[in-house]
Amino acid sequence: MTNAIRENLDSLLGALGVKDAVESLVFALPLVTERKNALGQLLQAGDWTTAGHVAHKTLSSVRMYGSDQLEVLLQQVRQQDIAVISTAEFQATLEGEFSMVIHTLESWLSEHPL
Repeated sequence: MTNAIRENLDSLLGALGVKDAVESLVFALPLVTERKNALGQLLQAGDWTTAGHVAHKTLSSVRMYGSDQLEVLLQQVRQQDIAVISTAEFQATLEGEFSMVIHTLESWLSEHPL
């Protein structure tokens, strides 16, 4: 999975250039972390509707990174598949996938300083 994300980030680099790609990702990284935390809290609280809205807003940026697994998980939240998203297993998987994406972004950014 990490390789697919890195390939997408490298494609972004090719399309935008180093400066614009790095600036876009530096801007987006705190937002991804914020959304990860918000979704975790909303799912634990059982606020399925708000979690669905947050997942919907998060999907477009996740597509830019290329994490197919995170996109699938966010789609489940967006669709409010409560039988699945209410489980601790699902929430741990979502947390782990978000963390992997964030770590990959941080690592990629450290390799592409401005």
